[in-house]
Amino acid sequence: TMPPEAWGLTTRPNGELAVGCESVVELAARFGTPLHVIHEARLLQTCREFIDAVAGAYPGKAGVYYAMKCNSVAAVVSAVRTAGLRAEVATPYELDLARRIGFGADEIIVNGPCKSNEFLETLLAQSVRLVVVDSLDELDALASKADSQATAAPILSSGQTECGRS
Repeated sequence: TMPPEAWGLTTRPNGELAVGCESVVELAARFGTPLHVIHEARLLQTCREFIDAVAGAYPGKAGVYYAMKCNSVAAVVSAVRTAGLRAEVATPYELDLARRIGFGADEIIVNGPCKSNEFLETLLAQSVRLVVVDSLDELDALASKADSQATAAPILSSGQTECGRS
């Protein structure tokens, strides 16, 4: 098991768990339970550690993407953006949230199964960085939409390629 400090938590002299300077017992009493608490300073530190680890392990151009399906609370997504992470979205809601928070299209990759035709059209219209294609049918649909929009569709495969017109 990991000690509380490994999670950015502390224990008070009376044994209560604390997040930052806040007692978890007091937070639960004030807000009720269940209660989901994020330690923002620890979140930002962890994001920076991921960025540093990637930079140290890979000398080329690389980025760290936050999977918004993990926690798509706007304040959390905004914090990870502030820390320098990019966005990985899987749904139209996540794409909309990422754009409203300020992620540029070039900072967004799209991953996830069963992308609707409407979602594929939106991805092309917004020129997201990459689309992870999950099936040959999805690849065909994306290529067809790219052709009809006279645009290229950036896809992620064994190497970055484009389908549709350039």
